[in-house]
Amino acid sequence: MAKRGAAGVVTFGALLRQLRRRAGLTQGELAVLVGFSVAQISRLEKDERLPDPQMVMAQFLPALMLDDEPRLAQQLVALAAGARGERPPTMLVTERQVHTSIREEVLPIAEVAGDLPGLPLPLVGRERDIDTICKRLMAAPGRLLTLLGPPGVGKTQLALACAAQVGPLFADGVYFIGLAAVTDAAYVPSAIAAGMNLVEREHRDPRLRLLETLRRKTTLLVLDNFEQVSTAAPLVAELLSGCAGLRVLVTSQEPLRLRAEQRQQVQPLTPAAAVELFLQRAQAINPDFTADEQAVAAITAIVLRLDCLPLAIELVAAQLELFSPQQLLARLADQALDLLATGPRDLPPHQQTLRNALRRSYTLLSDTEQRLLRLLSVFAGGCTTGALKVVASAARQSAAESLLIDLRTLLRKSLVQQQQHDGGERLRMLTTIRDFALEQLAVIGEQLALHRAHASYFLALARSSGNASAGGSAVATTQMEQLEQEHDNLRAALRWSLEAEPTLALDLAVALSP
Repeated sequence: MAKRGAAGVVTFGALLRQLRRRAGLTQGELAVLVGFSVAQISRLEKDERLPDPQMVMAQFLPALMLDDEPRLAQQLVALAAGARGERPPTMLVTERQVHTSIREEVLPIAEVAGDLPGLPLPLVGRERDIDTICKRLMAAPGRLLTLLGPPGVGKTQLALACAAQVGPLFADGVYFIGLAAVTDAAYVPSAIAAGMNLVEREHRDPRLRLLETLRRKTTLLVLDNFEQVSTAAPLVAELLSGCAGLRVLVTSQEPLRLRAEQRQQVQPLTPAAAVELFLQRAQAINPDFTADEQAVAAITAIVLRLDCLPLAIELVAAQLELFSPQQLLARLADQALDLLATGPRDLPPHQQTLRNALRRSYTLLSDTEQRLLRLLSVFAGGCTTGALKVVASAARQSAAESLLIDLRTLLRKSLVQQQQHDGGERLRMLTTIRDFALEQLAVIGEQLALHRAHASYFLALARSSGNASAGGSAVATTQMEQLEQEHDNLRAALRWSLEAEPTLALDLAVALSP
């Protein structure tokens, strides 16, 4: 996040770093252009070295290509002078810059204009993501960047951190527009106008008002939870087309599918970062909290069970008021979503529990898409598309053609992932999403038919592998490898059939025996 002083003022180093990145320069390249060492540039960007305002004017402004951007140039020089407690020096400007400064007042050296919520805590493990997103957003073709990912992966927090970092580059402000409560795309123009504090005029089309307001401004819009209003994507295209100084950062579970769109998939945290986040939240609850070797092992298992999702980790860590890490791990085995049911009150309602976040995504699906998500939940450890088709057909779920259409939708909405595994593709769900889908399976009453179809498929697979193995062919080797890949599914099928259909369980055990 951009470095700020006690009063929220953007520092010289933060603005220098952003302008250097925008110009596409490394620290080494900028050092060559201005006659500094790389170490000196690094110290300037960290605000560990006092800048010389005259040197900034003479060397840095041309190197950063600010000749035609007087407001940013003046801001950088003024920050350099302010760091030394001096008044900004008089700047020589071109005729073009004089006309520009007459039309527009100089960008104030203070908090970025707009309405950007602050982050309650620093992000953990997202430094590289923030750097990548900021670079892509500010690159020439990057006027629309969509952050994609499943519920709870941290898209909103990441967007806020990135918007704060690039904020000094937007003379007319950064505006955060939360769309979680907007369920009709027709109201998106009004929501954006309200988020920008634009006074509504009677009988005035808010879309035209936005175009009129943004046309001559350098602004960043952050549109959060766009999957709620995906049919409003043409409005974003229209704003970008009519407003050359506008850039848009979107968070969504699915792409906007616009020609100008760049996409950035937001991944869960690394296990190490996930453990760090858990410890950070634990110490926020209890500053005396310490983790011994056994506790760290339990915490590691917890974050892996939660797919390293930041929201899930925060919700579970909040339970440390009542349980030790070892107790939390034990309860996660069969009460995962219940443990994720009480979150901070300052989060949006759909993020206060993971079940709420998942339910919100689930309700945005069509009936057939919901049915397919429930079907996928009976597979443990993922499945191939071929296996999915067979089980769906056996359970009389849907025709192959419509199944593939719905599957593409679930993939696009980040609820299912497609991964390469041993040369083939497998469909996988995050554990937390699968837990929710299994809950819905029980609510609808489909579990018997779907689990039976699942177990029957893997019984047939085990039998065919056993028959091929008896022949000792190359085909047998391939089928045995396939059987090994399906270890989790075979175990799940055996566990279910032992409780529900013992005869099927016996057949499966015989088929799997050497």
